[in-house]
Amino acid sequence: MIIQNIKIQNIRSYEFAELPINKGINAIYGNNGSGKTSLLEAIYFGLSLKSFRTSKTEQIIRNNELKGEILITSNNKTIRAIKNKTSSTAIDENNEKKIARKELLMLFPTCVIENKEFSFTDAQPDYKRRYLNKILFYVEQDFDNLYEKFTKIHKQRLFCLKNGKKNEILIWNKALIEIEPKITALNKTLIDDLNNFFTSNSNLSVFFGKNDWLKSINFKYNPGFDYEIGLEEHLNNNFEKEFVINKPLVGLHKRNFDILLDRDHASSILSRGQQKVLSCILHLLSKEFIEKSHKIKPIVLIDDICSELDKENQYLMLKYLNNMSTQAILTSIEKIALDPKFNVNLFHVEQKGDISNVKR
Repeated sequence: MIIQNIKIQNIRSYEFAELPINKGINAIYGNNGSGKTSLLEAIYFGLSLKSFRTSKTEQIIRNNELKGEILITSNNKTIRAIKNKTSSTAIDENNEKKIARKELLMLFPTCVIENKEFSFTDAQPDYKRRYLNKILFYVEQDFDNLYEKFTKIHKQRLFCLKNGKKNEILIWNKALIEIEPKITALNKTLIDDLNNFFTSNSNLSVFFGKNDWLKSINFKYNPGFDYEIGLEEHLNNNFEKEFVINKPLVGLHKRNFDILLDRDHASSILSRGQQKVLSCILHLLSKEFIEKSHKIKPIVLIDDICSELDKENQYLMLKYLNNMSTQAILTSIEKIALDPKFNVNLFHVEQKGDISNVKR
């Protein structure tokens, strides 16, 4: 869906703000601390009922207020997201019915790139797992249920390990061994697709002239255990050790993938600017996976796009978004130097006292 208008009330430093959004590129600029990221966070909450800055979403409510609201108007639907101290709710204003978060994510798939994610190449395994999980949520119909089952198994194994329940853990080990091939197969296929997508996607060619090294990037999946030995043998070999340390040593909870430049880890070779280019591209590729699977164009949110990108790569990022007819909302400290053909919709954020304001 194409967003047409956004209104926020009592979120972070905003008493009220309204943004009429273009279907192409929208850029929010202003000084550090003026409220740019808070505005992007509010938009993301309206689209997902989550924050990309904190798991304690009650923190997004403006000080001394009981609730915050975000109203998202698209070309054929209006959604009101409400956050109070104890709950998060999305309501379809067309029929005044609540919308489950999963349905909301399907209505408005998003690709959010926040500043801390610009070091994707050396990110922690849990972050890379979330990246894989998000794509699989959209492209594999049964993944959500499958992952829910795995999460239950993992929690039960942790409980058994911490409480010395050796007989009970054998039941959960068996369940883990049974579910592992399905999750591993989906993740291996996704990494294979990512390798193919990365090398054959003509849309990425816009970056290659300036960043020829991208042609040598490849990805290697790690299932969380030695695949040649197999999960069952690993569990048997580590049975006593796991009870000594009260935590699992191997398994799907350790899934990961390496980002390589030829055969070397990219993080040890690429500059910070190059790592940011690669990180942005990986997130934008997740957008293309979702679009290919659901025929819906995800909305791209990028925080502080100009940080650590030189002018040419800033231009190439905007050119890519423009070529893909992507609706994007970006933030930047500086007013982005733009080619007129991109037709960017600009907003300026200022803060006076503890209140942020937006103007065009």
